[in-house]
Amino acid sequence: LFRSPSYTCTSLPSVIANMVRLVAVAAAALLAGAAGSEECSAVSTRGATLMQVNSEVGKSTDELLRSRARASAGTKATSSIAARQAQQFLEDPANISAALKKGLEGIRSAIRHFQAEPADIAGGVSVLGATLLECIDMVITEAGKSGWPEYDEFQETWRKRFEDLPTALAGAQQDLEQFAANGKINHLVSAVSQILSQASDMVLDLVPEDLGKEISGYIETLNKAFAAFGEAVREFEDGDTLGGVEAIYWGLRNATESLVPPSLQTDPTYATIVGTLDSLVGGMAQDVLDYKRRLMESGVCWKISKSRARRHPKVCQEGYVWDGERHCWPEAEAKCYAPAEKCVSPFEYKGQTYTNCTRANHHRMWCAHDVEFKSGRWSHCTEVPCETSLLHLSTILDKATSQKHPKGTVPAACDDSESSEFPEKTGGWCYADCPAGYEAHGSKCWTSCEGQFPADSALMCGKDQGVLTAAITEMVTVTLHSAFGLGTLIGSMQDAGVNADSLGSTIQIFVDMGKPFALPKCSA
Repeated sequence: LFRSPSYTCTSLPSVIANMVRLVAVAAAALLAGAAGSEECSAVSTRGATLMQVNSEVGKSTDELLRSRARASAGTKATSSIAARQAQQFLEDPANISAALKKGLEGIRSAIRHFQAEPADIAGGVSVLGATLLECIDMVITEAGKSGWPEYDEFQETWRKRFEDLPTALAGAQQDLEQFAANGKINHLVSAVSQILSQASDMVLDLVPEDLGKEISGYIETLNKAFAAFGEAVREFEDGDTLGGVEAIYWGLRNATESLVPPSLQTDPTYATIVGTLDSLVGGMAQDVLDYKRRLMESGVCWKISKSRARRHPKVCQEGYVWDGERHCWPEAEAKCYAPAEKCVSPFEYKGQTYTNCTRANHHRMWCAHDVEFKSGRWSHCTEVPCETSLLHLSTILDKATSQKHPKGTVPAACDDSESSEFPEKTGGWCYADCPAGYEAHGSKCWTSCEGQFPADSALMCGKDQGVLTAAITEMVTVTLHSAFGLGTLIGSMQDAGVNADSLGSTIQIFVDMGKPFALPKCSA
């Protein structure tokens, strides 16, 4: 029976099932008492019949497999229509520009969600996913969508997976949180790259091969283009404005090379693509750099300074008298003068300030009637006994103003008693204490770094040392950027083989962002 030519070999499970059926029939025939040649003939006939049934079962299984193969071939054939539409769409550089612009606009919209307060990471990822789906629709065209029966199923799966993406990509979630906190472009580029790579893998998983390759290739190009943008911003933040602009130009060229047909890979073609993306890339750069500056402005402040109240030291040891300035003279050598009633003190004469009397440009001690000396308005001073209760000057006071330590004198001291208003001596003056919220630094009172801004530097306070360091670095790079004007940049770019005309907006943004920015003043 098993050698019967009517037996058709199918899968092993089918063979075993049919063998079981044959054994059962043969047993039934024997139990019926069949014998002799007739019986053998009957068994032979029945066996042939059973083998014919088994052949029909095998044919049904094969037909099912062939039916599935035909269905798969049909899907492939219909998806090939969409693949051809995508190929034709991407053969035109203008279409490549439009699709990349659409994708970058989606990234820019997502970034604004990431920059919100608080950061809306799920919303940003959702916006990016929706825009990428619109980009796919653009690439495969309406005709391609119509020729792809599984498109609706793909669309629904795509949306569902993007809803779960923030949770699935923990690394991207962490990068976006760090970007929201510090505005650093590295974290943003890393997060977007992970999202786009996941989208590309999703396409290859869900979309038939030929069409999947076309869509995935577009998403990878978008990923490279945004990476070039990130490199440009990093160069700019490091103080290399020219390097930042060049990174944009060459990065966009290299990113689109895999999509542009070889016959169209020319400078004019790339200039058209870069020019189409120029204003968008420039605007995106401004968004990112402005956001970082806003964070910086909220994280640091300029210290406020005010002059400390001061007066001359006038405390002398026993046997010495104060000269009215900063020194004490031995009583035996001192000659003291009192200003006339019409005189004021202090007064200014030829750029020098004098207290009470002076011998400047005159053979006798004199004083001025006005705070600023006016010709003819002065009087002689009268010599008086040197008493500590009087304001007085020695005969060689004019020398005291030009010498740090006139010969024979000792420095006068400040009154450091508890009741003194000017207890601290610094640089020849007695200074008052600074008010609350300020710290004394020489002749100035500077804002104390406390409260929301505890990190301290010479001129600024910050929320933490990292933000403070970043602000100081930014100030240094601003100085570097200031060396570049629009004309200088364009000239340098042309020397480097860059088509500057295609990036006019981006260059202008970089020039504008290189100007100094104002930080708020710290409150005392």
